[in-house]
Amino acid sequence: MARKFYRTEEVQNIQGTGLGMGIVEHLVKSHAGKIWVESEINKGTTVSFELPRYSPVWRDECSVKIPTIDDQHKELFSLVGKLAQAIHKGEGDETVGLVLTELMRYAEFHFKYEEDLFQKYNFPDAKAHTKTHKYFRDSIEGFKHISESDMQHIPTKLSSFLYNWLTTHILKEDIAYSPFLVQKMLESKKKDL
Repeated sequence: MARKFYRTEEVQNIQGTGLGMGIVEHLVKSHAGKIWVESEINKGTTVSFELPRYSPVWRDECSVKIPTIDDQHKELFSLVGKLAQAIHKGEGDETVGLVLTELMRYAEFHFKYEEDLFQKYNFPDAKAHTKTHKYFRDSIEGFKHISESDMQHIPTKLSSFLYNWLTTHILKEDIAYSPFLVQKMLESKKKDL
Protein backbone atom coordinates (compact mmCIF):
# COMPACT_ATOMS: atom_id res chain seq x y z
CA MET A 1 0.00 0.00 0.00
CA ALA A 2 2.68 2.52 1.00
CA ARG A 3 6.43 2.53 1.24
CA LYS A 4 8.34 3.61 4.29
CA PHE A 5 10.28 6.89 3.85
CA TYR A 6 9.53 7.16 0.14
CA ARG A 7 8.35 10.14 -1.84
CA THR A 8 7.81 10.19 -5.62
CA GLU A 9 9.29 12.93 -7.77
CA GLU A 10 5.84 14.12 -8.88
CA VAL A 11 4.80 15.07 -5.35
CA GLN A 12 8.17 16.29 -4.11
CA ASN A 13 6.90 19.88 -3.71
CA ILE A 14 3.60 19.00 -2.05
CA GLN A 15 3.96 19.21 1.72
CA GLY A 16 3.00 16.20 3.81
CA THR A 17 2.39 13.75 0.98
CA GLY A 18 3.96 10.32 0.83
CA LEU A 19 6.46 10.39 3.64
CA GLY A 20 4.35 9.54 6.67
CA MET A 21 1.98 7.03 5.08
CA GLY A 22 4.46 4.17 5.09
CA ILE A 23 5.35 4.87 8.70
CA VAL A 24 1.69 4.90 9.71
CA GLU A 25 1.04 1.63 7.86
CA HIS A 26 4.00 -0.03 9.56
CA LEU A 27 2.96 1.15 13.03
CA VAL A 28 -0.66 0.14 12.58
CA LYS A 29 0.18 -3.35 11.28
CA SER A 30 2.87 -3.96 13.89
CA HIS A 31 0.22 -3.38 16.56
CA ALA A 32 -2.24 -5.83 14.98
CA GLY A 33 -4.33 -3.04 13.54
CA LYS A 34 -6.09 -2.61 10.23
CA ILE A 35 -5.55 0.18 7.73
CA TRP A 36 -7.49 1.00 4.58
CA VAL A 37 -7.77 3.75 2.01
CA GLU A 38 -10.94 5.05 0.35
CA SER A 39 -10.55 7.36 -2.59
CA GLU A 40 -13.11 9.21 -4.71
CA ILE A 41 -12.22 11.12 -7.85
CA ASN A 42 -12.37 14.87 -7.30
CA LYS A 43 -13.33 14.36 -3.65
CA GLY A 44 -10.09 13.17 -2.11
CA THR A 45 -8.69 10.26 -0.21
CA THR A 46 -9.47 9.09 3.28
CA VAL A 47 -7.07 6.89 5.18
CA SER A 48 -8.65 5.01 8.08
CA PHE A 49 -7.21 2.66 10.64
CA GLU A 50 -8.23 0.70 13.70
CA LEU A 51 -5.98 -0.23 16.58
CA PRO A 52 -6.87 -2.59 19.38
CA ARG A 53 -6.60 -0.88 22.75
CA TYR A 54 -3.70 -2.56 24.51
CA SER A 55 -4.67 -5.96 23.23
CA PRO A 56 -1.53 -8.02 22.89
CA VAL A 57 -1.69 -10.42 20.00
CA TRP A 58 0.23 -13.66 19.72
CA ARG A 59 2.21 -13.77 16.49
CA ASP A 60 3.99 -16.74 14.91
CA GLU A 61 7.30 -14.92 15.28
CA CYS A 62 6.87 -15.30 19.07
CA SER A 63 7.08 -19.10 18.82
CA VAL A 64 9.99 -20.73 20.64
CA LYS A 65 9.20 -24.04 18.88
CA ILE A 66 8.35 -25.71 22.20
CA PRO A 67 4.55 -26.21 22.20
CA THR A 68 4.12 -26.17 25.99
CA ILE A 69 5.98 -22.88 26.31
CA ASP A 70 4.21 -21.39 23.29
CA ASP A 71 0.88 -22.27 24.94
CA GLN A 72 2.02 -20.65 28.19
CA HIS A 73 3.09 -17.52 26.30
CA LYS A 74 -0.31 -17.39 24.59
CA GLU A 75 -1.98 -17.55 28.01
CA LEU A 76 0.25 -14.72 29.26
CA PHE A 77 -0.74 -12.62 26.24
CA SER A 78 -4.38 -13.42 26.98
CA LEU A 79 -4.05 -12.39 30.62
CA VAL A 80 -2.27 -9.14 29.73
CA GLY A 81 -5.12 -8.44 27.30
CA LYS A 82 -7.70 -9.27 29.97
CA LEU A 83 -5.99 -6.86 32.37
CA ALA A 84 -5.82 -4.13 29.73
CA GLN A 85 -9.52 -4.55 28.99
CA ALA A 86 -10.41 -4.37 32.69
CA ILE A 87 -8.38 -1.16 32.98
CA HIS A 88 -9.85 0.32 29.80
CA LYS A 89 -13.43 -0.45 30.82
CA GLY A 90 -12.83 1.09 34.25
CA GLU A 91 -13.87 -2.08 36.05
CA GLY A 92 -12.47 -0.85 39.34
CA ASP A 93 -9.49 -1.58 41.54
CA GLU A 94 -10.87 -4.86 42.87
CA THR A 95 -11.39 -6.42 39.43
CA VAL A 96 -8.09 -5.08 38.09
CA GLY A 97 -6.36 -6.40 41.23
CA LEU A 98 -7.87 -9.86 40.77
CA VAL A 99 -6.79 -10.03 37.13
CA LEU A 100 -3.30 -8.79 38.02
CA THR A 101 -3.06 -11.45 40.74
CA GLU A 102 -4.12 -14.11 38.24
CA LEU A 103 -1.52 -12.83 35.77
CA MET A 104 1.25 -12.82 38.38
CA ARG A 105 0.41 -16.36 39.53
CA TYR A 106 0.50 -17.61 35.97
CA ALA A 107 3.75 -15.73 35.27
CA GLU A 108 5.32 -17.43 38.32
CA PHE A 109 4.12 -20.83 37.07
CA HIS A 110 5.59 -20.08 33.63
CA PHE A 111 8.90 -18.78 34.99
CA LYS A 112 9.29 -21.88 37.15
CA TYR A 113 8.57 -24.12 34.16
CA GLU A 114 11.23 -22.38 32.07
CA GLU A 115 13.76 -22.35 34.90
CA ASP A 116 13.18 -26.06 35.58
CA LEU A 117 13.91 -26.80 31.91
CA PHE A 118 17.07 -24.69 32.12
CA GLN A 119 18.23 -26.74 35.08
CA LYS A 120 17.24 -30.09 33.55
CA TYR A 121 19.13 -29.41 30.32
CA ASN A 122 21.96 -27.29 31.80
CA PHE A 123 21.16 -24.18 29.79
CA PRO A 124 24.36 -22.09 29.90
CA ASP A 125 22.58 -18.70 30.08
CA ALA A 126 20.09 -19.75 32.76
CA LYS A 127 21.39 -17.26 35.32
CA ALA A 128 21.06 -14.28 32.98
CA HIS A 129 17.61 -15.37 31.83
CA THR A 130 16.43 -15.87 35.40
CA LYS A 131 17.51 -12.27 36.12
CA THR A 132 15.03 -11.06 33.49
CA HIS A 133 12.28 -12.87 35.40
CA LYS A 134 13.44 -11.14 38.59
CA TYR A 135 13.34 -7.77 36.80
CA PHE A 136 9.72 -8.47 35.85
CA ARG A 137 8.79 -9.31 39.45
CA ASP A 138 10.62 -6.27 40.82
CA SER A 139 8.99 -3.97 38.27
CA ILE A 140 5.50 -5.18 39.14
CA GLU A 141 6.31 -4.79 42.83
CA GLY A 142 7.48 -1.24 42.05
CA PHE A 143 4.05 -0.37 40.70
CA LYS A 144 2.64 -1.09 44.16
CA HIS A 145 4.84 1.60 45.71
CA ILE A 146 4.04 4.53 43.44
CA SER A 147 3.26 7.87 45.05
CA GLU A 148 -0.37 8.95 45.30
CA SER A 149 0.20 11.79 42.82
CA ASP A 150 1.12 9.24 40.14
CA MET A 151 -1.74 6.83 40.95
CA GLN A 152 -4.01 8.01 38.15
CA HIS A 153 -1.40 6.97 35.55
CA ILE A 154 -0.66 3.54 37.05
CA PRO A 155 -3.21 1.47 35.11
CA THR A 156 -2.05 2.72 31.71
CA LYS A 157 1.63 2.50 32.61
CA LEU A 158 1.17 -0.99 34.05
CA SER A 159 -0.72 -2.26 31.02
CA SER A 160 1.85 -0.76 28.65
CA PHE A 161 4.77 -2.15 30.68
CA LEU A 162 3.30 -5.66 30.72
CA TYR A 163 2.68 -5.74 26.99
CA ASN A 164 6.10 -4.30 26.12
CA TRP A 165 7.96 -6.52 28.58
CA LEU A 166 6.20 -9.68 27.47
CA THR A 167 6.73 -9.04 23.76
CA THR A 168 10.35 -7.97 24.16
CA HIS A 169 11.14 -10.80 26.57
CA ILE A 170 9.75 -13.47 24.25
CA LEU A 171 11.23 -12.04 21.05
CA LYS A 172 14.67 -11.50 22.59
CA GLU A 173 15.40 -13.68 25.61
CA ASP A 174 13.05 -16.62 25.02
CA ILE A 175 13.84 -16.94 21.33
CA ALA A 176 17.53 -17.06 22.34
CA TYR A 177 17.11 -20.25 24.39
CA SER A 178 14.91 -21.94 21.81
CA PRO A 179 17.57 -23.64 19.63
CA PHE A 180 19.42 -24.97 22.68
CA LEU A 181 16.36 -26.38 24.45
CA VAL A 182 14.77 -27.77 21.29
CA GLN A 183 18.01 -29.65 20.51
CA LYS A 184 18.36 -30.97 24.07
CA MET A 185 14.72 -32.06 24.18
CA LEU A 186 15.09 -33.92 20.87
CA GLU A 187 18.24 -35.65 22.12
CA SER A 188 16.40 -36.64 25.30
CA LYS A 189 13.50 -38.11 23.29
CA LYS A 190 15.90 -40.14 21.15
CA LYS A 191 17.51 -41.59 24.27
CA ASP A 192 14.10 -42.59 25.60
CA LEU A 193 13.27 -44.56 22.43
